[in-house]
Amino acid sequence: MRKNPITCRRGGTITLGSSQMNLTSSDGWCNYSAPFPFYNPLTDNTMASIMCAHGEVGQGTIVIGASGSYVIWLASFLNDHDYPQPPDGGVWDGYAYVVTCTVDARDVWEYRTVTLNLQNSNTSDPSYARSLQGHEPCYPTPGTSAINDGLIATSAAANWQILSQNAGDDGLLDLLSDLTDNWRPPPYAFNNSLNALEDALGLISALVASRINSSTTAASNGTAVITATTAGSRKPFAFAFIFPPVAAAIILFYLIVKTRAIKGELLRSSKLKDLIKVGQALGPDVELEEPEDGLLGSAAAHGQSSATELNGQPDDHRCLRLSRGTAYHCLRQRITSRRPRSQMGSETVHRCLRQRMTSRRAWS
Repeated sequence: MRKNPITCRRGGTITLGSSQMNLTSSDGWCNYSAPFPFYNPLTDNTMASIMCAHGEVGQGTIVIGASGSYVIWLASFLNDHDYPQPPDGGVWDGYAYVVTCTVDARDVWEYRTVTLNLQNSNTSDPSYARSLQGHEPCYPTPGTSAINDGLIATSAAANWQILSQNAGDDGLLDLLSDLTDNWRPPPYAFNNSLNALEDALGLISALVASRINSSTTAASNGTAVITATTAGSRKPFAFAFIFPPVAAAIILFYLIVKTRAIKGELLRSSKLKDLIKVGQALGPDVELEEPEDGLLGSAAAHGQSSATELNGQPDDHRCLRLSRGTAYHCLRQRITSRRPRSQMGSETVHRCLRQRMTSRRAWS
């Protein structure tokens, strides 16, 4: 739709009765007597409207009238501040206002080359994911044009439901009031629109016509341009930059899985030999070639009781209950000794443990 098919101006004739409103358009092509079974247009706020078809297909006239304080509403549709009103905010009884709109949809449609954007990066509202921009006119293959009487007639009569709002009640055109936004100044959607009322009616006409359920198709030639965003230089060498982050991701994933697989305590033992091995891990690397119960035998050789004799437990239990302070003292002496490494052997740890075992703090 290249231009607005509807133009609206103040004008026409309106006559009020106790239960009806008589309207006549300024061109004389449309007359309407609106009934009001529950309201008195002489004293109440009422509104009425209708479209009359005449002439060729796509031609018609719309007439809209208002009484009482609804005069303000209808005048605001046209952005007309020079409307009739009572002085000093008096009573609105008997005041009326009428508007005539001319409809001509015969020459408003044409074919154009368009650009369809599936995502408009310049819009502030992401909900508008599609936009259609028109360019120069074009012409379809002869005999395939969809601009016919059906499209033209639909465009002209598209507003009949809007004009019937609240008919039989007070007739208030509340939807048009929302669309015109009360006293809305330019700019408007159509370049030839002069007020908000005709601009809103023209947009409704275009939207209704665009939703026609028709099997009519038009073959035309066109060019599709697809814009895509790529990452990198689009050269094979660019794949080399993928390997470092991928390798890091694999290593991190392996460490996470490996760490989560470790459950329970990391080390738990009641053997002295395990305690000695812990000391070796913390200090210089010294090999101990003592048998598992050699320390107990050494302790017995010096006249001390073995673990079995002291605790009355079987030999295979091999458990010496040292206090926490004893173990820490022996390990610290082993690690912090200043003697050369060649002079330090397993007897160092054995002697330390034997000394601590014979003290009063050795046994719990």
